Amino acid sequence: MTSANNIFLSILYRVRAILTVMLVILPLCVSAQDDDEFEDPAQEEIDSLTALIKPNSPDSLKARIYKEIAYITSSVDTTIKYAELSLNFCSNNDVEYMAHNYGFLGWAFHKRSEDRRALGYALKSVDLYLQKLDTAGIVKSNILVADIYEYLNVDDSAYHYFYTALDVATRAKDTAQITYCYNVMGTATYNKSFKKEAVEMFLQSARMDSLSRNAAALSRDYQWIGDIYLEYYIEMHNDSNLYIASYYLKKAELINDTLQSDDPNDIFRKYDTYADLANVYINLADSRNNKVYADTSLIYYQKAHKFFIQQGYFNNFLDLENIYVRYLLYNKRYREAEKHLISLKEYNTAETPPVYLKQYHESLRKVYEQMGQWHKAYLNALEEYRYAMLVTDDSTMNAIAGAKAEQALLMEKMKHEHEEKEHITERKRLNTLIFSLIAGLIMVSLLVFYILKMLQIKKKSNEELSRKNEILNTQKAEIEAQRDEITNQKDIISKQCEDVEHINRNLISSIQYAQRIQQAAVSSDNDVKAIFPDSFVLYRPRDIVSGDFYRAVRCGKYSVMITADCTGHGIPGAFLSMLGISALKEYMTSEQDAANPGTVLDRMREFIKSTIGSSQEKMRMSDGMDMTICCFDFERMELHYAIANQTAIIVRQGKPIRLYGDNMPVGSYFREKAFFNTLVVHIEPGDMVYMFSDGIPDQLGGTFQISSIHKKYLLKSLITSLVKIAPIPTNEQSDAIEQAVLVWRGDLPQVDDITLVGIRV
Repeated sequence: MTSANNIFLSILYRVRAILTVMLVILPLCVSAQDDDEFEDPAQEEIDSLTALIKPNSPDSLKARIYKEIAYITSSVDTTIKYAELSLNFCSNNDVEYMAHNYGFLGWAFHKRSEDRRALGYALKSVDLYLQKLDTAGIVKSNILVADIYEYLNVDDSAYHYFYTALDVATRAKDTAQITYCYNVMGTATYNKSFKKEAVEMFLQSARMDSLSRNAAALSRDYQWIGDIYLEYYIEMHNDSNLYIASYYLKKAELINDTLQSDDPNDIFRKYDTYADLANVYINLADSRNNKVYADTSLIYYQKAHKFFIQQGYFNNFLDLENIYVRYLLYNKRYREAEKHLISLKEYNTAETPPVYLKQYHESLRKVYEQMGQWHKAYLNALEEYRYAMLVTDDSTMNAIAGAKAEQALLMEKMKHEHEEKEHITERKRLNTLIFSLIAGLIMVSLLVFYILKMLQIKKKSNEELSRKNEILNTQKAEIEAQRDEITNQKDIISKQCEDVEHINRNLISSIQYAQRIQQAAVSSDNDVKAIFPDSFVLYRPRDIVSGDFYRAVRCGKYSVMITADCTGHGIPGAFLSMLGISALKEYMTSEQDAANPGTVLDRMREFIKSTIGSSQEKMRMSDGMDMTICCFDFERMELHYAIANQTAIIVRQGKPIRLYGDNMPVGSYFREKAFFNTLVVHIEPGDMVYMFSDGIPDQLGGTFQISSIHKKYLLKSLITSLVKIAPIPTNEQSDAIEQAVLVWRGDLPQVDDITLVGIRV
């Protein structure tokens, strides 16, 4: 995307941010417009309310009715008129009416851009709501004050009132108001170009919307986050931002596709998300030179473009059509791109904003440059320049005009200087001709002498050439013999390659068959769900077969989950895993076994040592497996566990609890203890218990790294991720943690087998 397009998209995002702020402020009062422009839609209701007021009506009735009119009117002037009338009839006890009216006046004068006056009314509204202890009123009035301070560029005060509103809503545990605060603060921080902070705010808003199951609002949060990361890419051209943008936009898409809503805003946001995804994927196609991304962009374009033109959203329509032109350019379909752009000419009218006209001619210029039609490209470049100038300020225009005039003056001077030089050159040419004739006679004489000399040299050269030809013929014969030998060697190598390929196919076929055997040996998803209904298993072998395995089994009153990480991965690790599964089927069967998982590990260790030791004279210290056994007693709410060289985590109310075991594997070890410990810990409803191998902590990567040096994900980062995802449903946790690991990996390969089991108590 060109720098001009980047600026254009940035402008669009900021316009949408301002519109969102206005939509958030609307709950304070119904949107208003100038009475002189159109008739107030609420006029009939206003007339019916004013008819209720009689000469002898009490002041309290007048105060209430005038307050209602100030609320329902669509006119700023009418809001001010009736809010002031209502205040005139309010007594000192009518604190609620006065709070509303001051809020209406603050909002109305803010709409008029009389922000200093609006601020006074808004602050009075805050004080009165505090007297009433009205949480919703306190939050909204503080937000109004913060918004006015933001327009006055008094950022410290704006954020003070933003955070005051959030604190009040949080203390009241009002989920809707908390979400409202985070959403407004996210928009405000974005308007100040604090994108990182804006993302945090929208993530908080998304968390609250998820808890309150507000799907429409959650979709809006995800779209905001995705758009900000798309803007990050436009500024920094870091592909990881595009992947993150696509992640959140696709979450918004999933919600929109399942949301049954007739709200025009929800419908528009659905198709706007499609357009954003089309933009993300065409950028990925250009950056990665991957046709799959370009085709995905086309799919989202086809979903959205009819909606925008049918509903009259012409600016959105033109944006989306520009993405389609980029798709055609990517596929080198230049004639189609030209034809498509010409068909859009009817939408480029005098009312079309200059930034869209500039974008239109920029696209045409690029098409004609690719087609080699330089004259048409030049004409569109002039139009592109002209419309680009219309979106600059007056000082820039004056500087450009001055530069153009200076260029014209320099062109005249250069033309005059060129004419003088040609006149002098003509005189010199005549003098040169005379001297050239004289020199020519001398040169002819020298040429005759030179020709005679060259004939003599040529004769000697022919003799030397004949001798060299004989040498070359001899070398040619030797080269042909070498070529025949090379051909024979090539045939031998080709035959060897075919043999190796045949062996490789047989080997892969055998390993794939071993994979089916291993998959049949570990517990299936249905087996795990039957014992632990609210759980998930993330199981990703590095190679075809895995050195990790897991097993779910019921032993009496105990529900048992076992995870293990055998030495190595691939075929060696798979052999050890099958030994471990076979032993567990014998050693973990009864309720007594489940009550003493440390004893099971002892028996497993003896089995491994005796089995491997019987086939070789000396067992290596590294042969064996790391293992975690968790036995859940849901009647007594206890967890009996034993851990060999691993760690397990319990996440309780947002805090991690690490479960430590014995720092030795199930196998031979130089610091081997006599037995494995059986430990017991209390569990509570809602706890998330996580068991895992070292595949995720050891994964190399780094999402935002610039250097070529990569880091491990580490156990600390995994625990942080598990704490973050613990509140969400278990069927979403697996996707969330896998997505986090994929973003961390980037283009790097998986370094080890990955196993992660999550169980909600």
